[in-house]
Amino acid sequence: MSPVSSFEQAGIPCLDLTPFREGTDPLGVAKAFGAALEEVGFVVITGHGIPEAIIQTAYERARAFFDLPLEQKMEVVTPDRVKNQGYLPIGIESVAATRGAEVPYDLCEALVFNDLFREDPQRPQAGVDPDSGNL
Repeated sequence: MSPVSSFEQAGIPCLDLTPFREGTDPLGVAKAFGAALEEVGFVVITGHGIPEAIIQTAYERARAFFDLPLEQKMEVVTPDRVKNQGYLPIGIESVAATRGAEVPYDLCEALVFNDLFREDPQRPQAGVDPDSGNL
């Protein structure tokens, strides 16, 4: 069984972005994407056109970051708990609390980036990008 079939059997919408990318049905894809997010809260996408090598590199680098000691990850924590970029440590969010429930914080951490299209491709890959604020 393919991974997509497993998601579909579990009731998770799977959406092929090819008609959006190729311009054959962008509105239909956008509507299906919106419906999936409204009804389920997330969606599995296929047909995105991103080469597998880039996907694997992104996963490897994300794993490497999250495997760092907490002290190193905290070097890129967002100031004042603003969630638009940087590291979000465990304990900063509680989705249930936003819905009025008194429960512990979520057991998740995240690394958030700003718009990558604003970054200067000529900039050396060290330090903070002055436009996006990404590392």
